[in-house]
Amino acid sequence: MEYNLGNLVASEAKDLTTGKDDNIFIAPIAGGLNFPQQPISPLATKGRFPIILFEHGMGDTGSYKGYDYLAQELASHGYVVLSIDADAANDVDENDGQARAQLILGTLDRLRQIDKNGQVNEDGDAGPLDALKGKLDFTRIGIMGHSRGGQGVSSAIKYDATRVGVSPNDLKEAVKADPDFFQSKFPDLAATVTPEVSYEAAVKEIPASIDEEKFKAAIVKYNGAFDASSIESMKATLISDPSAFDKAFPDLKTAIVPAVPAVPVVAPVPASLDDEKFNKAIDKYNLFYAAGRESVAPYDFKGAFMLAPMDNNGNLGVNNVPLANLLPQCDGDVNDLAGASSFDHNRYGATADIAPRYQIFVKGANHGYYNRVWGKDKDSTAYCDTPPVGSMRLTRSAQESNGLFLINSFMRYHVGGEQKFDAYWNGTAQLPDAVCESGVGPCDERVVLTVQKGSNRRKVIARFERDDSIERNERGGSIKFSDFNAIGRYPMVWGGGGALDISEPARLPGFAYDYNSGRGFQVVADHVELVWSSPNPSIVIDLKGLSARRMDSLTFRIGVVRPMGQEVLVTLTDGANRHATLTASDFSDALYNGPRKKGEGVPLKDHPDDVAFVGQAKGLLNMVAIPLAAFEGVDTNNLKELKLVFPKESGKVAITDIELQNLGRDKPAQKLAGK
Repeated sequence: MEYNLGNLVASEAKDLTTGKDDNIFIAPIAGGLNFPQQPISPLATKGRFPIILFEHGMGDTGSYKGYDYLAQELASHGYVVLSIDADAANDVDENDGQARAQLILGTLDRLRQIDKNGQVNEDGDAGPLDALKGKLDFTRIGIMGHSRGGQGVSSAIKYDATRVGVSPNDLKEAVKADPDFFQSKFPDLAATVTPEVSYEAAVKEIPASIDEEKFKAAIVKYNGAFDASSIESMKATLISDPSAFDKAFPDLKTAIVPAVPAVPVVAPVPASLDDEKFNKAIDKYNLFYAAGRESVAPYDFKGAFMLAPMDNNGNLGVNNVPLANLLPQCDGDVNDLAGASSFDHNRYGATADIAPRYQIFVKGANHGYYNRVWGKDKDSTAYCDTPPVGSMRLTRSAQESNGLFLINSFMRYHVGGEQKFDAYWNGTAQLPDAVCESGVGPCDERVVLTVQKGSNRRKVIARFERDDSIERNERGGSIKFSDFNAIGRYPMVWGGGGALDISEPARLPGFAYDYNSGRGFQVVADHVELVWSSPNPSIVIDLKGLSARRMDSLTFRIGVVRPMGQEVLVTLTDGANRHATLTASDFSDALYNGPRKKGEGVPLKDHPDDVAFVGQAKGLLNMVAIPLAAFEGVDTNNLKELKLVFPKESGKVAITDIELQNLGRDKPAQKLAGK
């Protein structure tokens, strides 16, 4: 069903550095609503319903309808889902997502009123949303934003506790300052203003006069030349005919103050506003004002999903909320995969922040197919082109199935607490067959999930942020790179402007992302770049007796830059010199840049059909996760050394985030259903 809850008067900052919200705008709180009907799934939550909000980006009118397939499935499992019509935010000159954040928070404000008081229409009868009275669970809220909507999700979380409210006087001043801005959609509001006018007022001529001090000084100079009784008549003569004194008394002329002629002056009459008309316009358009900090309780976000998001201001400081960033490899609209920056900037929260972060890299997915209103976007690289033979791109139906599982299972797990999805979001289960093309699985080669657990479930070994981090790891031991042709260390790049290029120090050849063509390896995270031309270069890390107690996985992130695939041999050695070596590709699809299953030499050898795609395919730092239990015979409570060997004859890779994590492998394994 469609909903319209009035028009929100809100503000956003044109310049985030000022700390001032100086741009007033009005946006409808409207869109599409799905809520549980009878009968609903037996798995549906009982009692109050969790709330899920979707927000689209810069798209066609009616873009909010494009997520109906997601909303209907969630509603069938007991969730109230609203897809926000964010078209009005497209009219606001905003890059930071603050206007879209206001729409999210304003929608929740209206829902909170309905939950408390119900909904009454103009006739005093129960409105269509009155059935939600007392049914909404504001302790379980999830938000998903697509493209610019993803930026809105980030801003909503950060803005929730610090948002700036708007008062009637704020709106009055904005309307008076620029009534034309409101004319097209709110003409009665613009009509409340009498614009500023100006008129000409004549000013009388000021006649010439005598400067008494200068006159007296001249008289003194010519002492004895004048009779006191003639002084006043001299002044009159001096004003009317100053030349009469030129020869004998020239200094007298200095006492003359010239006349000022009459000049018309433009006098403004300030703009004014009719309060009675203003109040009528408020009622007519059902306007309500954005709440400010301290006036309402912050919201309890249990999950935030950024779908192919923009990243114009860095999306920094998204803390204490489980956060997912989905990056479609064939994104032609946000072709720099800006959401990778959002993940990298937020992957390590403060010590007390235990919320997990996720990066979801979907090979062959584009920007638009997750929204049924949007079409194919403009990534024209051969790798992503369709329909040529060998194209890596997902079909629309397969991409929708992909989104249905990834987005909805995230919400059902983190917001609804449905533990059936625990294994997947802990990186320990495969995608269900229903997600795969034609429903035939497995298809995990399509989706690479990177999981970063909170501070209580990780022990970082190396992340290459410090200046000496290529000599000393995070546990205090040494780290040694052997037989590489080139090694480069790059700290985190902070700031906004999308997924930023790293310029200092200069990137190694072939590693810099090509922003013009939208190709190559994208990263802002602290990392090392490695190049070799003979097989088996290695990284050896002294673990100094590190205990893996309470951890169950060894994880690291790798970006394959050249060619399409790589392999890593991973060896753990304990304090008694017992060791075990495992092949990374047995546990992960992160080592190949295309959606190829392991086999026929892949990933150690590039598939023959993919040779043309080397350097074309977008690549990210993706996670390899190996169960510690797989290192048989090794005492993981007394780890001496970790060794990574690259057996391919040549290559270019980036590495970061080598760590031990608790991914919850102690829980019983389960096969995921698609629903």
